[in-house]
Amino acid sequence: MKNKKLKIVFGSVIAFIVVYAAAVLIYLGARYGARAVMSNFIGVGCICAAFCAVTLLISAMSANVRKSKKKPKEPKEPEDAAELISEREGNFDRLIHIVIFSVCMIIAAVLIAWAVTGFGGFGLADLASGAYRRVQATVVRALRDGGMERLVYEYTVNGTVLQSLSSAEFGGIILESGRQVNVYYAVENPQIAANLSVPVILLSGALLFAVGGVGIMISGASKKRILSAGGMGLYAVSGSEKRSNITGIMVFTLFAVFGVGFYVAGSLASGLHFFELALSGAAYYGVTIFMIAGVLLDITAAAGYIGNKIRSKKAER
Repeated sequence: MKNKKLKIVFGSVIAFIVVYAAAVLIYLGARYGARAVMSNFIGVGCICAAFCAVTLLISAMSANVRKSKKKPKEPKEPEDAAELISEREGNFDRLIHIVIFSVCMIIAAVLIAWAVTGFGGFGLADLASGAYRRVQATVVRALRDGGMERLVYEYTVNGTVLQSLSSAEFGGIILESGRQVNVYYAVENPQIAANLSVPVILLSGALLFAVGGVGIMISGASKKRILSAGGMGLYAVSGSEKRSNITGIMVFTLFAVFGVGFYVAGSLASGLHFFELALSGAAYYGVTIFMIAGVLLDITAAAGYIGNKIRSKKAER
């Protein structure tokens, strides 16, 4: 019965991925013509195939896990436990987690520095110092440059109408003229304009790496506790599951947060609303599925944690 439910769930996920891909292409074709469809067809198709393949892989792994749970577990001998608490294995495992955590923190720091300073471009520090001022602009057209849509803004400064090419790029977005957005122009050279989309994406990425790194460290600490538990294996495994669930919830939440950040950035740059962005092309097709997957995995992890709590309390009784 449970296997049938799982098949229905995974089948529904694949159906949604495929139907959503078809909806994006139909929307682009109906609104913008064949050129928009052809420019996004390969990207949408590849992303669709990748997510379907991942879903099928997870389905197969879930089936194998359920089969292994049905098999009777053989009791472990003390010698096996002695091998698990090997000091060399524990130190190597801890080193790997520290390295991954350090890399994640370094990447997060670089992204934050990039968002603040701009590395020669527009950064939050420029906005705070008054080097850039806000003005309402109109998206007059979008230029395709190397497969990306670059936005052209028109705005007025001291009675002079100016146009500026945005530094933000969003793959596959198709725009109509007339969208109103807020941009920031350089006081010393009003011809130079930028928007907050790039800092938002950079900060979202920094948050993703930072929390992901912390989650990896929590997972590593959990595994270390198992290795050093000895005869208290049952208690340690319980603590490990709790930490693993917390880690999973943190990581899956970041999937959703990163997707939301990408939507905020796209809206700031283009003036498009949620559903317009969701159907705007290959880039947001992939981001939206990524974001929805994060939310669903978050719910699944939370439900699994609550279910384990309920079962453990029933077992104690």
